[in-house]
Amino acid sequence: MMETVFMDEMTWRAIRQAMENGADSVLIPLGAIEQHGPHLPIFTDAWLGHVLCGSIAGKVGNMLVAPPVYPGRSDHHMHFPGTITLSDKTFKAVVKDYCRCLADHGFGKLALVATHGGNHKAVCEVLPEIQAELAGVKVISVGSKDSAEISRSVNEELGLDLHKCGQHAGLTETSMLLATCPELVHMEWAEEGWMGPVGLEFGEKLMHEGIQAFSEFGILGDPREATGALGDAIIERRAAGYAQKIREQLAQPGGPLAGVGTSIEKHGSGQLLLEQMTWREIGEAMKAGWDTVLVVPASVEQHGPHLPIGTDAMLGYQRGPRLARELGKALVAPVVRPGLSEHHMTFLGTISLRRDTFAALVFEFCVSVAQHGFAKMVLMPTHGGNYADMAELLPKIQAALPDVKVVLLGREDSRAAHSQIQSKLGLDPQRAGAHAGLMETSLMLAHRPDLIHMEDAQEGWIGDFDDRAMGLLLHQGTHALSQIGVLGDPRGASVELGNSYLDDWTAIYAKVVRERFREYD
Repeated sequence: MMETVFMDEMTWRAIRQAMENGADSVLIPLGAIEQHGPHLPIFTDAWLGHVLCGSIAGKVGNMLVAPPVYPGRSDHHMHFPGTITLSDKTFKAVVKDYCRCLADHGFGKLALVATHGGNHKAVCEVLPEIQAELAGVKVISVGSKDSAEISRSVNEELGLDLHKCGQHAGLTETSMLLATCPELVHMEWAEEGWMGPVGLEFGEKLMHEGIQAFSEFGILGDPREATGALGDAIIERRAAGYAQKIREQLAQPGGPLAGVGTSIEKHGSGQLLLEQMTWREIGEAMKAGWDTVLVVPASVEQHGPHLPIGTDAMLGYQRGPRLARELGKALVAPVVRPGLSEHHMTFLGTISLRRDTFAALVFEFCVSVAQHGFAKMVLMPTHGGNYADMAELLPKIQAALPDVKVVLLGREDSRAAHSQIQSKLGLDPQRAGAHAGLMETSLMLAHRPDLIHMEDAQEGWIGDFDDRAMGLLLHQGTHALSQIGVLGDPRGASVELGNSYLDDWTAIYAKVVRERFREYD
């Protein structure tokens, strides 16, 4: 039995082994980053997609779960701080690229599961396009009608008041959050929201006037009687309902593949991650002078046989809060991924966006975040393949946000910082490596040691990662340098080295950011 069904926690070798053992299907959760009342965090839909799909995969069998797609289509929530939305075109392009990459890796069945109602229409429209392009792959989705039927059936089975259950941040969603991450739920702020009927007229008004037309708190339903025990029951029954619908469409029997949960990322002292905050907390922080936001473009890609494919995103959640805390009065937006990882596509699990999709995703993400009133923005890629395109995109972002001070921590900043730190710590730059070597492995050991397979750590390509080597990597792929996807030597990595590296990195980057912001004055 597998340790996990979540691809971002698996190495490329673990994904290959799962496929050899019969895992030919992938669930793609389609979530959102949007307000969920004054009591729930803004990553509620993305998180519940992760939780539900983990359980669904275990029930369907022979199925893995891709990293959730977010942001989604959330224009109708933009009235509330923290919401981030994409255009229809960009959202569809991201979903298409996810599906293309997974199909390229040999998965024959893809299931799209929207855990945010605003995504259903776009998914319905883009699904035929995806299926036409991927003729040899079966692509299905659990549509709006089926999702509503499953939710209604579960609520009735449990004897719940359907008006209290609500459509957004009500009894059911609040209970599911209490069951899975209660530390992020503020029941003291739970309020009765809009309790009216839901129909065609409701939907049209919601999309055109926003959720504030129904509830000043952003709640549809009444969350005040929510409990964790009720949330467990809802998750189990909803997952069973989704699994049945997916089995029917895929015509695939269940199998002995367990859906194993994962811990959410934790912030240290104080709230720093926007996604774990409610819209009320975000608004109060901004009124108190928290005027800086960090945007972290990362990736979903192979990191050798010993690190998970979610490494760059996870390191964003490690570095982002550290830098934000050092800068002071700064918050960290949800990590943006996938990125530009075409040069890693030889290795299973990698998901890469096309350049125009990546540019649209990051641009709309930044504009959406800035609309809530942040005065300063730090763009901090944690994946080298994003640097060139971020540099090209910077002038467009600056032009669109004339009242926001925008700083990009680019490739030269990264090279200078790593060179300085490696010299100070007495490290061999070739073994520290540019990808999955001593440096990244030590940083991951200090952050998510539970996901590291040091027994599989091997020496990779050892050489000067100069412009020639980079050109070879970008044009021919990482495998042209290393057949295991490692640039450097991860052996000898340690938690202590990771923490020392991170301390120095934080100090250097904070100094650079402060200097760049002063240049605006």
